[in-house]
Amino acid sequence: MTFSVPFAYLDEKHINNVVCALELFRGIFLRCDVIPQVIVTNRNSTLMNAVKTTFPEATNFLSQFHIDKNVKAKCKTFVGQKNARGYVMETWGSLVDCPSEQEFNECLMKFEIAYSP
Repeated sequence: MTFSVPFAYLDEKHINNVVCALELFRGIFLRCDVIPQVIVTNRNSTLMNAVKTTFPEATNFLSQFHIDKNVKAKCKTFVGQKNARGYVMETWGSLVDCPSEQEFNECLMKFEIAYSP
């Protein structure tokens, strides 16, 4: 089962605030005798550390939005021409959205060629 959950405005500078919110969240799951196996977050280190503390059995993934954002930033750093960056990002999108392992390998090869210096 996959779903999004409510959010909270917190002072993220203090891990205790984030851990407290996640412990309340964990309590909701314990009432149903279920614990999330995967938690998707942004790249906030305080949140990622709090997830490790509160949900040690869960895998913490970065969201695809934040991964794409990081790839785009690196692409700007390493690929000089704007039209080449567009092609690299296009091949990246194809790689991420591959429906099969065979197509993944083909898309990976195209991405590697597009991204090679």
